[in-house]
Amino acid sequence: LGQNHRETIAALGSLANVYALLQRYEEAEKCMAKTFARACEVLTEGDPLRLKVRHDMVVILRGICGGRSPDRYAEAEASIAEVIRDRMRYLGEDHEDTLLSLQLQALLISGQGRWQEAEHLFVTLLERSKRVLGEDSVVQLQTQQALVEVLRAQKRSQEAGPLILDILGRRSRLLGVDHPETLLALRSLADNLVSKGFEAEARALYSASNSRELDREVKRLQNESMDRSATN
Repeated sequence: LGQNHRETIAALGSLANVYALLQRYEEAEKCMAKTFARACEVLTEGDPLRLKVRHDMVVILRGICGGRSPDRYAEAEASIAEVIRDRMRYLGEDHEDTLLSLQLQALLISGQGRWQEAEHLFVTLLERSKRVLGEDSVVQLQTQQALVEVLRAQKRSQEAGPLILDILGRRSRLLGVDHPETLLALRSLADNLVSKGFEAEARALYSASNSRELDREVKRLQNESMDRSATN
């Protein structure tokens, strides 16, 4: 295919993302920079692959910011603002890729502890992604989880609880009990329950061995939550 074929460029970008998953960020950044330079030579400014490479460069930079170089957050924010601008221009404001970049922008802001600003962005994104992609989209579920973390960081577990229940119920139904994203939501809900003194409920969640059992536990907790709200 040659080094300038789009599939070769995509493969090089995938390699950079693998380095990032392994937290080998220096290698990831160099590899993605090389990918972007090649994409700029071969692909037009509005090509979806070129835009994706730019987005992924910021994903890697976010990992670097969260680790050894928090001073690079300003660079990351400036970069993602450019990606959002170009994705809106070439793909449209409701395109899934554009929504993913908006999500990344909010994650960068929450990573700096700017909770209220991040919360506003996540709530706005949830409304848009629900309208465009539906309640069960990856963007919707990931954004809900991020909003939960922002609420918990502000010690607003009461508001986070129902949202976690919703995430967990849909993830177990769509992905299965053993999927990493379901387990992430499960741990989040269990931690939330323990923080409010509901250790028994947290243990019941962890003991659920299949989607049906987990769904039953989630519905029971939802009913209990509604009963407590009615009592209060």
